[in-house]
Amino acid sequence: MGAKGKSMMTGSALLENIRSKWPEKISFDASVNERNEWQPIWEIVKTYEKLQEKIDPNKERWLDLANWCFNQAITSVARSNYLSGNLSVCRDQVTLIDFEKRIVRNLNEDGWELERSEYHAVKSLEEE
Repeated sequence: MGAKGKSMMTGSALLENIRSKWPEKISFDASVNERNEWQPIWEIVKTYEKLQEKIDPNKERWLDLANWCFNQAITSVARSNYLSGNLSVCRDQVTLIDFEKRIVRNLNEDGWELERSEYHAVKSLEEE
């Protein structure tokens, strides 16, 4: 990975980059009478898939990971918002703490060994 890829390994840099690619606000369908935690997921899935089409997972592994983690995080916030009567979610509602937890969890999956090692090395340097 080149210098540009290495600079993207911090959680905050990954979050900043992917957050800018998502819409500021996603609204949910208010016409659905039955409220359940899964209702808002469909608008988010559509957004995730549109972005994913633009990412080459073989060349942009960090961006691919960031998009998946952001999707997971914003889905969680959206469910909570929806169940409390808020028919939208804003990209800024995704916190760095939640995003980084999802990065670590996803990096522990098979196939991410190199990225996991790089991420933890950068994380260690940040904490010094």
